Amino acid sequence: LGGAIEPAARSDHASSSDFPLAVVMKLGDPIRIDEPTAPADFEIGTLRSSMGADGYMKSVDRVREYIAAGDIYQANIAHHLTAPFEGSPIVCARALSRYAKPLYGATICFEHHGERHAVSSVSPELFLRLTRNDGALQTEPMKGTRPIDADEGELRASPKDRAELNMITDLMRNDLGRVCRLGTVRVIEPRKIEPHQSGVLQASSVVEGQIRDGVGIAELIAATFPPGSVTGAPKVRAMQIIDELEQRPRGAYCGSLMHIDAEGNLTASVSIRTTHIRGEIDPHHPDGVLNGTFSYAVGAGIVADSDPAEEWAETLTKAGVLRAALGILVEKPV
Repeated sequence: LGGAIEPAARSDHASSSDFPLAVVMKLGDPIRIDEPTAPADFEIGTLRSSMGADGYMKSVDRVREYIAAGDIYQANIAHHLTAPFEGSPIVCARALSRYAKPLYGATICFEHHGERHAVSSVSPELFLRLTRNDGALQTEPMKGTRPIDADEGELRASPKDRAELNMITDLMRNDLGRVCRLGTVRVIEPRKIEPHQSGVLQASSVVEGQIRDGVGIAELIAATFPPGSVTGAPKVRAMQIIDELEQRPRGAYCGSLMHIDAEGNLTASVSIRTTHIRGEIDPHHPDGVLNGTFSYAVGAGIVADSDPAEEWAETLTKAGVLRAALGILVEKPV
């Protein structure tokens, strides 16, 4: 969808993707997540990276070259972990959600071009929250990651991680300024560090403003999408570099799962920590997938003083929830 909103950043790989730009559906009956999970209900193979360690670190070096040349300040570069999948995406999503206890978790299932799709996100990151009765608009961009058992003080003191978050906070402040009343956009909390059940410490900021009268949901999305924390700064140039280096469409990853109610209130996550399962429809199972693919992408924000090996390690930290919740591993050597 980002390429449709920002034509200058339209992906060369978009035409090769049969994933829809958006899926809109009425919220159905909730699915309980406290039911027992049977391991036999789904099977996932070993995850393989689309880049591998060497390819990813070369991409980090390329971004640093772009930064040195003055093209950008930061870009978020991801690689995709994929594995064969058989069974029930709903049971898999339930296991993931039960472990991660996400702040902004959601799962949607739909059929598209004869395939069954299930997108399950255990995201800790808020993209947008809009409350119509008082016009408050808020975003909480997230930058800076450590394993949950790491020293919080080290992350708090890291100048590299602080700069990474400051850049994206400024970008999101600018995006909110496109739709908010003049003078109302402000940084409420410049930096907070929180543990998340998915196995990481994350740093984030809080930016808010007062939305202008008459601004609808479509205008709000057009002004702010895609999220700055998963693109970079400046956003359009970062999107172009992402397209060049990742060499594949992101699909559901780094988009947004949004809940919109009848009054126009909006809660939208950044769809990180997000699995996408697709495959043949199992005629013998109401939500089953045959000959399917499990995909989970992980990325890191690259700035001038990024260390390629450390950025690669950060992406694997973000994949740790898969090992803990689902028992699957990344292929070695990577």
